[in-house]
Amino acid sequence: MKFGSGDRNLIIIPGLNVKSILTMADVIVQGNSIFSKNGFSVYVFDRREDASYPYSIEQMASDTLYVLMELALENLYLYGHSQGVMITQSMVLQEQERIN
Repeated sequence: MKFGSGDRNLIIIPGLNVKSILTMADVIVQGNSIFSKNGFSVYVFDRREDASYPYSIEQMASDTLYVLMELALENLYLYGHSQGVMITQSMVLQEQERIN
């Protein structure tokens, strides 16, 4: 999901309790509108549906980084909720030079 149209890209990584962001899109946009109003394009990602156990934090981070590379997004900022914090930390360790 994407909203906003700023020059900076904010990647929001939800916690594990969010099964699908699409069912909560309006709430997510409303709750995070401060970012889109202040120069950010905001992206929110779901986890992989077909993940097999064990699906590690590092694998979740790698999956998200892969999507970001495919979208050719630069000037990245990360914001994690709950388990999303661990995923964002792993993303920073894997791609320090791409993340602000």
